[in-house]
Amino acid sequence: MLFRSNAQAGGHFAKEGLEISVLPGKGSAVAVQQVIAGRATYGRGDPLAVVKAVAEGAPIVAFATVLHRSPIVVYSSPARPIRNARDMQGKVIGIAAKGSASDNILDLMFAGAGMPLDAARREAVGNSPGGWGLIQQGRIDAHIVSIGTTTSLQEAGEKILMWNTSDAVAMPGQAYFALRDTVAKEPDLLVKILRAEHESIREVKAGDGRMLVERMSKLWEIEGAKQVDFTVKAMRDEEALWWQEDRSRLLVNDPLSWQSMVEGMVKVGLIKSGKPEQFYTDEIVRKL
Repeated sequence: MLFRSNAQAGGHFAKEGLEISVLPGKGSAVAVQQVIAGRATYGRGDPLAVVKAVAEGAPIVAFATVLHRSPIVVYSSPARPIRNARDMQGKVIGIAAKGSASDNILDLMFAGAGMPLDAARREAVGNSPGGWGLIQQGRIDAHIVSIGTTTSLQEAGEKILMWNTSDAVAMPGQAYFALRDTVAKEPDLLVKILRAEHESIREVKAGDGRMLVERMSKLWEIEGAKQVDFTVKAMRDEEALWWQEDRSRLLVNDPLSWQSMVEGMVKVGLIKSGKPEQFYTDEIVRKL
């Protein structure tokens, strides 16, 4: 949402001759359904959700990778540290919900470490900073959340031990996807969209964070926009997931991380079978 909002607020879409409307909705599954139904030209979402949908017959394909590392992280107390998947053996791990990205990624991490999928007990505790209280009470040992949650805790002065789930299993973090028919028949449109997004990313990296957040909040309801300093910090924390000093790698799909994720999903039974090239294409990004 960040790059898309800035691409609109900063005039990057307009420079490409595009008028973009953003549909409301929360979560990757909703975005996938909007694209399948033809209500949206393209969407942004969790590649796990995209792969699942394609494996079930959805006529969509990822055409660019926005985040090259997962936005899902694990945090615990330094007093009872959980530093990797093996440290979770026999522990209680907080996840957002059964079947959520955090639940699926935990499967992938256990499989990657050669551990059984029931190596830890899972508790559905949501994706809010409230999980920290459960850790302090000893009710859970670690919590798997989006990076924005840990930013909130750190900004509140809480001392937590945090690591990215991509440290345990390589996977793309967020992808842009569209109908296969759109990729085949309207490639120039998708190239223009990515060109605008590309310039938006570069502006976010180099620009004044406060100015960017305030400008975007005039057009969009940006979560946390009233707390500008925090929102800027959250924006900067996310940079580690997408920024490459080599600009030619922005938005480009990394075949190794896609292969790692797809093979892991097959191994744990999230999909029955599949090869990475069934789920993403380089046809659009190679034209940037």
